[in-house]
Amino acid sequence: SWEMGAGCIVFLISRKNINFTENILLIKPLIILFLILIIMFSNLNPVISTFGVVFLASYILLTLKKGTFLYTILTKELVVFVGLISYSLYLWHWGILSVSRWTIGIYWWTIPFQIILIIFISIISYRYIEQPFRTKGFFSSGLKAILKGFIIILSSALFLFGLNKPLRGKLY
Repeated sequence: SWEMGAGCIVFLISRKNINFTENILLIKPLIILFLILIIMFSNLNPVISTFGVVFLASYILLTLKKGTFLYTILTKELVVFVGLISYSLYLWHWGILSVSRWTIGIYWWTIPFQIILIIFISIISYRYIEQPFRTKGFFSSGLKAILKGFIIILSSALFLFGLNKPLRGKLY
């Protein structure tokens, strides 16, 4: 999606070692963080709020300086760890909450268990799926990577197709 594209652009710009803190630092990053929180908890149009949060987060990433209060907060071990597992959190939260809604429901007493389950599965997914793919050179060469990706996509499609077939014998 375009949000990930914005993150890629910020990464590419930051790799060029351009000093944005002198060029565009009109508003302190801590104030921008508060603006992000205000947008997130306001009742704005989702398109406008998403654009605002992505733009402001990009601003923070480009203007953040080592040694500042916000830099110290964002580089704490726990915050960095949440950042590392954030993609897994993103992938797993909706599935777990959906299954919970269909089965046991979402109540005040189930929320702590659901949060723990989301975090636990996200950590497992990060350590045993994401990390091995990143570090083992699974996609090391171009043609091999395309072939392996095609095999994974085909296997996934066949698996999902197999799930969609009706059972031969009725269980009820």
